[in-house]
Amino acid sequence: TMAELKELARSEKVVAIGETGLDFHYDFSPRQDQRRVFEAQLQIARELNRPAIIHSREAFDETIDILEQFIRLKGRLKGVVFHCFSGSARQARIVLDHGFYISFAGVVTFRN
Repeated sequence: TMAELKELARSEKVVAIGETGLDFHYDFSPRQDQRRVFEAQLQIARELNRPAIIHSREAFDETIDILEQFIRLKGRLKGVVFHCFSGSARQARIVLDHGFYISFAGVVTFRN
């Protein structure tokens, strides 16, 4: 449950919340459920003053929309890192313009 996750995240050994976010590549869980859990985990990150590590696959616009709305309604997060970023240059600019960070993995070397 989210309450259990929050309790575990209180540990000083936990330095961030995530990876959390939206993955629309596979249809393993309903999108509305993904959105609800993502927002709940952002709330935990905010309450515990932890950065959020974001996973966003084929869901960039929705991910940014949720983050913008969350920040507008509840305030900034300690930090936001888009994990394993493989988006476009335009998307990277949007992420950076929000003051978020990007991490890259080997997937950026793939041809497709």
